Amino acid sequence: MKFKRGIFFTFLIGIIAISSFINYYYNSAKPAAKISYPSMEGSFQQSQATFAETKLQGWAKINEKYAAQEELSAFGGQIQGILGIKNPITKEEISEDRFRSLKIKGQIEKNFEAEVVFQSLKDTKNQEETYLIISMVDRRGTGNLKEMEESIHTSFRLFDQQPKINQLLIGFYGGKLSPKSCQNRINEIFSALDGKIIGEVEEENYLSKTGYVPNFEETLKVDQQDLNLQAAMFYDELADRTYLYLGSPLIYADY
Repeated sequence: MKFKRGIFFTFLIGIIAISSFINYYYNSAKPAAKISYPSMEGSFQQSQATFAETKLQGWAKINEKYAAQEELSAFGGQIQGILGIKNPITKEEISEDRFRSLKIKGQIEKNFEAEVVFQSLKDTKNQEETYLIISMVDRRGTGNLKEMEESIHTSFRLFDQQPKINQLLIGFYGGKLSPKSCQNRINEIFSALDGKIIGEVEEENYLSKTGYVPNFEETLKVDQQDLNLQAAMFYDELADRTYLYLGSPLIYADY
């Protein structure tokens, strides 16, 4: 798959676009047991969903240069070493007019993989910039977010940059939960975190609530509102499961 400049910026704009569709306002959450140390994993445990996977993504502009392909390859080798990617299953290089990229994807250990993408760009005004995106998928179980996040931060320290972090925890319940049950479960997650629900979207077999939780680091400001947690539930008829997606600051993956 080719990584074009438009694709990358579509991803960035998409994060904001998702939240701009929030047209509803505050909903009170029912009382729930409070979580002593607010965290994504704590809020997931509150949901009592069966764990499926954790996704973590970090990105930042690492410099204002149009990097040579050899330079991207050297960077990639360094990040591969920091993350501990063994024998990459994918290594793709693209070099075109005003665009160069490198993608490395491989396993760190069983049920734990990472993807590293460098994109270097030069626009028609000769403005130059290079970005790094690191994505990790962990199916080993909960409890690994801190370790994963530190690996991403260590990678970006190589370029003296602080990445933007997106966290996503995915779980499921057997069968089809009722709309009321979905409402209650998401409300309980926000309540346990002393959170405030700001927006809601409800459709057939789908519910999403977005809001703010104190002490979560990554925050987006949309329409003068701070957002840092999104919880969505939907029913998958083929799997006969009701899935829970818990994302901070928002859900960044397709579902």
